[in-house]
Amino acid sequence: MELDERKKNLLELVVENHVKNSEPVGSTFLVEAEDLDVSGATVRNDMQELEESGLISQPHTSAGRVPTEEGYRFYVENMMKPQEPSSDKKEELQGFFNSNDIQKESLKETARMAAEDISAAVIVAFDQNNVYYTGLSKLFSQPEFQDYDYTLHVSQIFDHCEEQIPTIEKILEGELDVLIGSENPLGGNCSLVASRIDKRVIFMVLGPVRMNYSKAVGFNDYLLSLTK
Repeated sequence: MELDERKKNLLELVVENHVKNSEPVGSTFLVEAEDLDVSGATVRNDMQELEESGLISQPHTSAGRVPTEEGYRFYVENMMKPQEPSSDKKEELQGFFNSNDIQKESLKETARMAAEDISAAVIVAFDQNNVYYTGLSKLFSQPEFQDYDYTLHVSQIFDHCEEQIPTIEKILEGELDVLIGSENPLGGNCSLVASRIDKRVIFMVLGPVRMNYSKAVGFNDYLLSLTK
């Protein structure tokens, strides 16, 4: 799919504002808050075209739009700029991996840091029978989890996580992959940013489909740079 630069910019704004505020994003808000150099009518027309392309959708209860899974995928592949951890966190991470021997405890500490930084759950699969996870309170603090059924569905992921590790291993195509919504074998209501550490460990950030992909990918990228 191809978009002109104006529509790319508009989709990027819809995604990033929705990720930040968890609310549908309206054309009036974008014109006023983002100081767009186009009229409200132009923005509305462009948003209509983005909706017809399947990249955004309109919840029944709102005049605003939210990204679809396809919209997030287009954003991740075409516009997203990975956001690395802060300088202080980088220094701390460097201390965890200052030798060639990657320790389990170092990866557990890294998982706890990532969960705090991204406000997501983090799962570390050392192998199918040795899976560590942290950050559930961060994950469940997201607005999506005000819905009981959603919370129940996602909580069940952690009851059966080990069973899905072989499937995840088969799906991962490279050192780092982003599995959005229905692509995620752990559950279609969540997204997964996963990386292979030292070829044997899978480090996974699990969040709602409205997760901060920029932070999750940036953290995984930096972790990979330390463990090669």
